[in-house]
Amino acid sequence: MKGQMSLLVKGIYLILVLITIAIVINRITSLQLTSAQQERALRQRAKADSLLQTLAGNVNCLAYEEKGNLESKVLELSSHRLLDKKKLDDFSSQFSDIQPSCARDFSSGYRVKVETFLVNVSSVESSAKGGVFWDILPLINGKKVVFVLDVSGSMADPGGKCDVDVRKNTKICCLKLFMYGFIDEMSEDSEIAVFPFGDQNRCNPQLLFPFTKLDGASTREDLKNRISVLSPYDGTPMSSGLQKGFEYALANGGEAIVLLTDGQENMCIPPTSVDVANNYKYTGIPVYTVAYGSEADVRILQEVASITGGMFFDARTCEELVSKPKEKVEAIIPPMVWEFGDLEFSEREALRSTISVSIPIDVFVDESTRIPGKMSITLADGDLEEFRGFLDKSCLTGKDFQDSFSFHYPISLEQTTSEKKLCLEISGKKVCQKLACSKTIDFSSLTPGSYRIYSKNEDNVLKVIV
Repeated sequence: MKGQMSLLVKGIYLILVLITIAIVINRITSLQLTSAQQERALRQRAKADSLLQTLAGNVNCLAYEEKGNLESKVLELSSHRLLDKKKLDDFSSQFSDIQPSCARDFSSGYRVKVETFLVNVSSVESSAKGGVFWDILPLINGKKVVFVLDVSGSMADPGGKCDVDVRKNTKICCLKLFMYGFIDEMSEDSEIAVFPFGDQNRCNPQLLFPFTKLDGASTREDLKNRISVLSPYDGTPMSSGLQKGFEYALANGGEAIVLLTDGQENMCIPPTSVDVANNYKYTGIPVYTVAYGSEADVRILQEVASITGGMFFDARTCEELVSKPKEKVEAIIPPMVWEFGDLEFSEREALRSTISVSIPIDVFVDESTRIPGKMSITLADGDLEEFRGFLDKSCLTGKDFQDSFSFHYPISLEQTTSEKKLCLEISGKKVCQKLACSKTIDFSSLTPGSYRIYSKNEDNVLKVIV
């Protein structure tokens, strides 16, 4: 009996020792995992900080570039964390769904948001030559330019201070002031033509006047008189107006198009204005788009400008469209927001980590206006980000690589002549990231699992070998 008790006690001790060992091992493992997670978080934080500093401090990215004089020498200066509004406008258009080329990351995905704070402005003296008009003028001066102008019904709405038309302070009044400015200020070797679009001619906008050289005072006065008869009328066939503008420019040696609208295309579609821009992208004719007022379809105008190699401009009021010199104003500058970078990230098991970081910034609007705000970045690491970076790195550098990958969900490539997207299929939906690679990629899809993958560049093809 005593021997049996002794064996029982020894058995209990042995079990307790094994349990203690298991607890210690689990504790050590837990500490190691926690340490590894902390190290990863620190690396992610450092990368996010580095990307923000690059975007904010590099003139090739968003930094405002100033010029100064030192001992009679002109120097280019970059102000730390002072962002250029024009560059922000361009980034939010050009890189709306992809990482910008000046700060591309080949192992992580990220999206950036820049937002300004509400600012009260009192007695600000605007520059003698401000507004969208003065931004566009040097881009088109001396060229053959087609103006595609919105004369839909909403152009009769209030639009800011304007007295050059019987409809004072309306958008159509400001549109005329805008055009009078170009007729007055463009050089004598410039030629302009005008296509108004509205519901009056529905899907067939008519040429107001053909290319006319601005070679004399009488010619300029005659063109102003023709502009003065424009009148708002119902719907907005913007794509038809843009189509006519391209056709006319292509047939008559046009070198640029200026498209102004205060609304959204609501008739004669398809094709949309984006479709038209894609159809005529090959011509190399840039479209300078202007969103006038708060109801204009900014996204479409940004896409049209980006596709054609033009620029997008935003004017909420007549004063922003055509500013007057030395004018005192009392105003509130509303918050502004810009976003760019990857639209989607890996999800669920395919996502290893995310981190969000913000820094304070100022936005340079003009010489008298700098608005405080913040720039935030959300950085993600996962299956999609890692493989997308692998493909882009090989494609853009022209080098061949090999690496191991594990995919938790099916992964596939969607590619057209204009863009390529790498996608994970998660619970019946696709999560995708756009690639910067312009080559044809020889890759279809893979099922979940672990793979050793090789990339090989051959002429204009990137081969993906599994």
